[in-house]
Amino acid sequence: MGDSWQAALINLGSFPEGTVFAPISYIDRCILLIVQGFGNRLDDFDEHGFHIAVWDENIKELSTRGLVALEGISFVTRRQYEIFKRDVMRREMLDNIESSGRERPDYDPLLNLGFMDQGEFIPFRFPSLEGFDDDDPEEGWYADRNWFRHESGAKVVLTDAGLRQLESFWARALKIPDTARARVSPLIELNMYDTAIREIGALIESHMRKAISSQAYGVALANEFVNYVKATNRHDDWALKVLRKELRTALKFVRNEFAHSVSDLAQPRANALIARMCHVLTQVEQVSLLDFACLS
Repeated sequence: MGDSWQAALINLGSFPEGTVFAPISYIDRCILLIVQGFGNRLDDFDEHGFHIAVWDENIKELSTRGLVALEGISFVTRRQYEIFKRDVMRREMLDNIESSGRERPDYDPLLNLGFMDQGEFIPFRFPSLEGFDDDDPEEGWYADRNWFRHESGAKVVLTDAGLRQLESFWARALKIPDTARARVSPLIELNMYDTAIREIGALIESHMRKAISSQAYGVALANEFVNYVKATNRHDDWALKVLRKELRTALKFVRNEFAHSVSDLAQPRANALIARMCHVLTQVEQVSLLDFACLS
């Protein structure tokens, strides 16, 4: 969603309070987190699960500010991370050998890596660790210690301070779309915040359903809508993934919390939830104007 710690906080704040995020991959200084407890997924990388990608420097900034709590996570130099990565690979290879019923070798399996090229085995050699930056006090050089390292069972959780900061962000960003103002503004003035959230959720679904002539609802409707948008070939794949996540979380978590019961909300939290729903409605309207006109 962006390259700032504020964007990372908003991304993590898409889910219910207490949600646990577990790191499952780390590439190009970016962490892929799986949202635990949600989505009927076959494995951690199944698209039916909920995922968030966050730059490592932003996770560190959130931790420094006390907005997230980290468990089993540390930030190390590039060299220390390379050592850790090779240790993980070595351990996984040895475990796979044992699980296949073969005897665990007494040599380093990383030394026997290679690939076949036209019938010839070409050995692979890792670059020397000496080539990775590390502290060198004599030269006055101190390596970057922002490389993300996570152990098994590592997790990220928003703190109370993070939730309050998130509410403040959304409250300041509250802007009701023109198409929703007549229905939503009177409800806010009457402090009927839960009803306002339900109303915006209905507007989001109604807009998508009308745009793609669908009878689906909820997450299924969100998936149909994004697939329809994808057919226009006017958006990057990453942008559609963000849109899909925003729609799914808005309908499954924000709207559904108030879909079947009456709830009194404190104004800060109400403003935050209404702002998030209005943001999603605006996204749906903008995408529809751009894409469905060109498909019609």
